[in-house]
Amino acid sequence: MKYYPWVYLHQIWSEVVVVYGLCVADFPFYIFCSYLRMQFSLLRYHIEQVIPPESKSGKIHNVEETKLRLVELIKWHQELLSSAEILEILYTRPTLFNFGFSSVILCLTGFNVMAIDDEAIALTFLFFFLTILLQIYFLCFFGDRLIESSAAVGDAVYNSRWYLVDPTLAKTLLVIQIRSQTPCKLTASNFTDVTLMAFMKICSTAWSYFALLQTMYAPSK
Repeated sequence: MKYYPWVYLHQIWSEVVVVYGLCVADFPFYIFCSYLRMQFSLLRYHIEQVIPPESKSGKIHNVEETKLRLVELIKWHQELLSSAEILEILYTRPTLFNFGFSSVILCLTGFNVMAIDDEAIALTFLFFFLTILLQIYFLCFFGDRLIESSAAVGDAVYNSRWYLVDPTLAKTLLVIQIRSQTPCKLTASNFTDVTLMAFMKICSTAWSYFALLQTMYAPSK
């Protein structure tokens, strides 16, 4: 018992270091993805409202003003695309590292939870298992939301009053819609996209490894 307080303090300090490391790396990622998603939502709203309603004569007023607003929205869209590319450069390799080791870590921690008889130690591994699982889930969740919000820009162009403008502006809107069909996405060094589908694949791989370890461990037990 005389060593227990020091071990307990060391455990708390280790948990603080681990949580701090996760927060420093992952929380800015969540903030950046949320900010880009918010900006894409605002852009979608302004694109839907860029063309004013038609008058009684069937034509829109302030054509030049509409053109200027559309040019500003195009520049806004390009800036958001550039920001998403910068985010991809910053996080593509760390995401690959997380995806590459998460399946193995989830498998081993899950196996330890099932194999260890001591409930206190098993509970510690279970907490670690849930922490890693949530970390990977949030990475994939925010990456998936970014793809969804960037792709919705094309729907905004379709919902705008594109049929009231001249062919030149209509072609400009068509270019925006075509570009939005290739949404912004974050990848793990181009091996896989950061989406909820990737999270399901990681869980499936971890379960396969876990089942293999259980099969190998059962005869010796």
